[in-house]
Amino acid sequence: MRRVAFLTIALLSLLSACASANKRVEQGQRLEREGRAADAAARYVQALRKDGALESARAGLRDAGTRAVADYLAQAAAADTAGRPDDAADAFVAADALRRDASAVAVEIPAPDDYYARRRATLDRAIAAALGDARTLAAGGQYDDAVRRLDHATRWAPNGEQASRLAGAQADAHLAWARADSSCGRFRSAFDRAAKVFDVAGVAAGDAERARALQEAALARGARRVAVVPVWATEPARRALPDEALPALADAMVDKPWTEPPRFVLLTTPSDVQRELRRLDASRRVLSRTEAARLARALDVDYLVVAVVDSVRGGESNLKTTRRAVKTSGGADTAYTVEEGKRRLYARVAYEVYDADTQRPVERETVDATATADLKRGRFAGDPRTLDLPRGDRALFDRGAQDRAERDLVRDLVDGLSPRLARSVFDAVLRRVP
Repeated sequence: MRRVAFLTIALLSLLSACASANKRVEQGQRLEREGRAADAAARYVQALRKDGALESARAGLRDAGTRAVADYLAQAAAADTAGRPDDAADAFVAADALRRDASAVAVEIPAPDDYYARRRATLDRAIAAALGDARTLAAGGQYDDAVRRLDHATRWAPNGEQASRLAGAQADAHLAWARADSSCGRFRSAFDRAAKVFDVAGVAAGDAERARALQEAALARGARRVAVVPVWATEPARRALPDEALPALADAMVDKPWTEPPRFVLLTTPSDVQRELRRLDASRRVLSRTEAARLARALDVDYLVVAVVDSVRGGESNLKTTRRAVKTSGGADTAYTVEEGKRRLYARVAYEVYDADTQRPVERETVDATATADLKRGRFAGDPRTLDLPRGDRALFDRGAQDRAERDLVRDLVDGLSPRLARSVFDAVLRRVP
């Protein structure tokens, strides 16, 4: 039965492919009648990819392909006469692509005897024009146009010497663009522009070295020194937070992603920040603006980030209570209840980025996170130690297990909050770096 089903599916697929191939042939024939030889040839190629035995598609491709190549050659000649070497070269590229696609389905489209000589001469003129235009554009500060011009020229089958000249011109355009950005104080842009040099195929070692030097200079001039004060909390938030939450958040700030700031952000080590906070006797409170300014000067940073947990919500939901009969260790009948549900802990951190020069906040943002965990505990009116509990239920009254569950909830909250805070802080600082 399974074999019959497989054969049926295979037959249906074959019939579908044949129908699709025939449809492409019909489309090709219609396009031929409309005088669109290149589009018709493309449809015949598609048909033969689906069904290589279609002789009507093969004959149509030979006929339409031959006329399409002739059309492309006429377009190239007209573009050359009109002084549009790019269009002439693109016409030969299109003709090459059509002949290559036809060959892949076993149809050879003939070309005139002088095809390759005319093709090479046209491509050479286009490449030479692109090199000259790119120099002019770059000299005029039109770096984007220069780069696009050169990138397009790489499609025109450059020979070894031409490829080398194109690579050099591409590197020159990117480097000139990077230098212009750097001179205007756009250091991040300058770094990224210089990085484009490494993507140029066949770039010379000297150009790569110049790009690295430009990047180093941009980093040296554009990097910002930043210190982040350990997160503290408002009085109401501190009362609502589990005791271990703030220490856990401080510990997380010595781990990823805090230890891997983005380029242009030089992060002061947490130990240095803590040392200065202790010296200023400000390690366990939210800093005032005056204290933030003093700390920024002491740490010699450009920006100081002061963050505070300003909102905390926690609670239990979906509680379900089950009564379970049990005996005491003395043999008396009694009962306890099992509560099951969800625990939830939410916290929001608000932070300000202080500019050390102006001593004023220049960025204000908030981030938040929520952690949830399963809840399961026992309730008994007396001392649960007097109960003859099943082994599996003893943990319901284990205070240590409940404490571990709370620590796990706090850890999940910190695991969500710390990376979000780091990314937001880094983004805020980078907005201050042009």
